[in-house]
This record gives sequence, C-alpha cells and structure tokens, in this order.
Amino acid sequence: MSFIGGFFGLELPPAAAGGALAGFWGMPPDPALTYANGRSALAALIASVKPSTLWLPAYLCRSLVAAAEATHTTVSYFAVDDSLQPDTPFLESAARSGEMILAVDYFGQPPGAEFLAFARRRGDLLFVEDASQAFDTGAPQWGRWCLRSPRKLVGVPDGGFLCPAGGIQDAERSVAAADLNPYQAACLRFEDEHEQANAAWHAANQHREGAERVARRRMSRLSRELLQRLPIEPIAARRRANFRILAGRLDELMFPPVRQASSVPFGFPVRVARELRSRLCATLTAKGIFPAIHWSDLPSPPTFLAAHGLASELLTLPCDHRYDADAMLRMADIVRDTAARP
Repeated sequence: MSFIGGFFGLELPPAAAGGALAGFWGMPPDPALTYANGRSALAALIASVKPSTLWLPAYLCRSLVAAAEATHTTVSYFAVDDSLQPDTPFLESAARSGEMILAVDYFGQPPGAEFLAFARRRGDLLFVEDASQAFDTGAPQWGRWCLRSPRKLVGVPDGGFLCPAGGIQDAERSVAAADLNPYQAACLRFEDEHEQANAAWHAANQHREGAERVARRRMSRLSRELLQRLPIEPIAARRRANFRILAGRLDELMFPPVRQASSVPFGFPVRVARELRSRLCATLTAKGIFPAIHWSDLPSPPTFLAAHGLASELLTLPCDHRYDADAMLRMADIVRDTAARP
C-alpha cells in the first residue's frame, strides 16, 4: 500500500539516463546487493566464496581486516615497496589456488604492469580490486570483483558495493534496512552553509566513523539515488584541474612522482618527513584546511618496513571537485611556506 498525503519527503530530480556515477561504477540495481559500507561488501563476498586465505597488502586500512575477522578468514600480508607496488614475485610463489588476493588502487592509481600481468595469468586466484580511492583509474577493471566505497569520493552518506566482472551473484545479499545514523554528519555539514559549526559536524562524523561495523545492512536509498544523479565529467574535470595546480607548485613533494595522466585523482599525496608532516597537519588545520592520513595505524606487522615507513610520512591534500583554483593556490602556498621553515 502507498500512502496518500502527509508531509513531503526529499524530492530529487529524475535519474540520469546516462553519465551518472551509479552506472559508471557498476552499482548493482538490486538494493540487496549494496551494503552499508565497503567492509560489509567485502565480508559478504568472502562469506560466499569462502577462500581459505585472504592476502592483503601491508599498507592498508584496518577496516578490511574487520571483513576477514567477521568471516573467520585467515589473513596473510604481502609487502609493498616505496612506491606502493605489490611484491608480485612473492605472491606468485606464495599464493595457492582458490585463495583471495586484494590489492588497492592507491590514490586512484592501478597497480603496475607486473602485478596486472600476474592477475591476468593466475585465473586460479580470486582477485579483488579495492577501488575505494579510485574515481576512475583510467584503466580497465583488473579484478574479478571491484570494491567501491562511494562516500570516500563524493557527497553521499554511506554505502559500499562490489562490481563483479562476471555477474552479481557472488556475494551474500544484505538483509537489513539501511541505518539512518550516517545521515546526521552529512546533513549537519550540508546545512552549515557558511561553515561556522565545524565542531558539530566533525564530531558527528568521528562518531559515525567509530561506529562503523561489518553488517548485512544495505546502502541507504538516499545514497543510491544520489549516485544515479551525480554526473561524471564535471567532477572528473575539476579533480584533474586541481591536481595539476598542486603538481605545478608542489612537484618536489608529490607521491608517487609519476602518475597515470588518464586517471582521476583521489587527492594529492605528498611524502615528507614525520616531523614536517606533524607541522603541516597542525598548520593547515589551524587555517581551516583538513588533510588526511592514509593510514597511520596499519594492521600489518611492523616487519613490513616500507609500508610502515610510508604510514609515517604520507599526507593527502584535498583536491577534489568541491574546490576551485584559488583554494588550491592558497593551500599550496601554505604547504610551501611551512616546508621551507626549519
């Protein structure tokens, strides 16, 4: 039964016939194949295909380990080098048929040619492409499944899903309705038109982040509807333009120093000494600029020296589609001035 009357809910324009993010990222049309967050989508996949081992890169977010823990799956780690390239020769010798290997499109860039050739060659392994940081890598999907977490890239309150190369039947279906709590932080920031209540929406978002769990709960309808309306090209063009401005001012700090030009940037990562990173974070935050650290608290053992070294030195400057050229120039000047001080 559909109700007649009552107050108005949110009204959205019609879904785009083509060129919206939902189709571009391969979001399943069935809501039960979307999830509250990326870790839940990964857990649903693991529960369905039941790999004996999940191989994870030593440089990664702890949330991915939570997906393995929720399914009681054994986790093994593989090394990445100083450019975040996977140790492909090690995986070639260590991974066994039927095991799952997850690799990350770090900062929107796909892994290098050696790893991609390995993924094509080893059809007996279950490859997952973590594209949570990838708006568009500029390259074809390389994993059997591509893991998406849209809220890390655009203004939606929640959600995660898998874009399988061979169909959408692989993952367990979500069974619970969406949680409305993620709306709070996003709506608080949206309503703060002049950005005078940072403390309120930042605290709400921190609380939401801390409450994230693996669950068979589906993505909110609002997130799904927004993804069917958000356009691709204006967002991609602004991100590329902003990245170019920062690259022109901060090329000596850019990480990695070479980038695939056809990709769409996640952010502008810089690599600096640990002490300078702390100063940069403090200086930028004091001026209302919020860089991100991906990630300071790695779940992998400290014996993975390259990964843990990067975790103490990388900083991601925002360069997404919310900002214009003036904002990028202001941020670049602050970074340069701070880095120049002894």
